[in-house]
Amino acid sequence: MSGDGSRKTILDLSITIPNTKSYSNLKLSEFMNIDERLEEPLKDVTFFIQRGLFINITIKGEIYDTIDSNRFVRSLKKLESETGCKWKGDLELHYTLS
Repeated sequence: MSGDGSRKTILDLSITIPNTKSYSNLKLSEFMNIDERLEEPLKDVTFFIQRGLFINITIKGEIYDTIDSNRFVRSLKKLESETGCKWKGDLELHYTLS
């Protein structure tokens, strides 16, 4: 990643939200205002645990694809606003200019 104009995003985030309906296939776009293009690079680092009345969403890992970080952060904040729950953890963006 040296001097190639690439971008790395390091995520270590988790949130526990109310489980208000039944899900057979959990996807991040079910909970956050993101499209398929933003969800694709996140799917391999996103994990869900359903426990009774709650769902824990963990997004942990490194992404080397370019993501729309502004839209992603807006989606994180919107989920907090809608559920009254807070994200915990870190989000780091690293850029390498060519």
